[in-house]
Amino acid sequence: MIWARKFGVFWLAIFLLISVLVTATAISVVISVNRPSSIKTWVKKSGVYDHVLVAVLNNTDEQGDTTSSLSIQDPQVQTAIQESITPQVVQNGVETIIDSNFAWLSGKTDKPDFSVDLSQQKNDFANNVENRVKSFLTNLPACTQQQTIALQGQLNIKLFNLPCRPANINPTAEAARAKEQVMNADFLNDPIITASTLGDSSKKAYYVQYSNAPSIYRESRFAPLVLLAITVLLSFIVVIASTTRQKGKKNVAITLFVAAFLLVVGKVIIEAARYSQKVTWINVDFSKDLNKPLNDFVYISLSGITNINIIITVILIIIGILLIRSAKKSGVVAPKNRSKQTPELEAMPETNPIFFEEDEAPQPVAAPTPKPRPAAKPQPKKPRKPRLIQ
Repeated sequence: MIWARKFGVFWLAIFLLISVLVTATAISVVISVNRPSSIKTWVKKSGVYDHVLVAVLNNTDEQGDTTSSLSIQDPQVQTAIQESITPQVVQNGVETIIDSNFAWLSGKTDKPDFSVDLSQQKNDFANNVENRVKSFLTNLPACTQQQTIALQGQLNIKLFNLPCRPANINPTAEAARAKEQVMNADFLNDPIITASTLGDSSKKAYYVQYSNAPSIYRESRFAPLVLLAITVLLSFIVVIASTTRQKGKKNVAITLFVAAFLLVVGKVIIEAARYSQKVTWINVDFSKDLNKPLNDFVYISLSGITNINIIITVILIIIGILLIRSAKKSGVVAPKNRSKQTPELEAMPETNPIFFEEDEAPQPVAAPTPKPRPAAKPQPKKPRKPRLIQ
């Protein structure tokens, strides 16, 4: 029945719409994520490099360290770290890690072979702490007797928390001791970061735990081709299942137009959410300062992916327009004056009823020349009959 056929075509168009949207998203994700430069740009724009070091410092555990005269959470110490390990240093290290992991995932290397050496940065950090401790203690006023007695009752007081300089503290000697503590501290205890040292040392290296990641990554790059083949197949089925080929082409075109509209709507929603910041994608408990840059990274990456969707939207619209034009051309009817002819006349070839072969073609006949008329002979005049006089 015709209504059942139309109902089936409707559901086929729905499946085609879903297939087009999934295929467009897969193509955008693969193109974006398959390029290390895209990941680097997204991370840089998010501002993660400006906050990640502070987040790591705030999450450093010092509960077991009771002998150190310094605190990693002290503003003076954190300033010394940030002067030594700048955001540019962090960016260079992260980008080196990204490039190495992409080479591993692509099968170019057996494992990530990056090496980020922060030995110089750790030495600079220790020197900055030494200079700050020496300058701080030198500028402190000497403690009075009452202040000295009050300080003796306090345990494990940190250097930068001293209200005055006790008489038994030498600024130069105490600064050298602070530098030695920094060099032996847990922070950057191994300044050379590799794939084996990155992460929890009690567990296997991440490239061993996820040894199947390279094969999954390489196979996922073919997903858009498979989805595209399914989309093309569904398009042919919609055309064939429709009542006419012209209607089938129009159904596919309308489906592509709807998919293009939805892709544009998705882009608008992503950009609106990005600027309103009402949706929180990531919530880090140990560092609230890191929440905003991480959420910005998600928004920026989604925006970059949907930028490719806009290009796909233009392609879908062009294909839809071509299908509409093709349907109109294939559905052109004969002129009205031909439709009024009888079937017998329409079946007859529109040719001259007289046919000649090339050799039998009629030759032009010369016009006959007119013969000259002979001059007329003069006729003698007949005598008139005499009239009788009555």
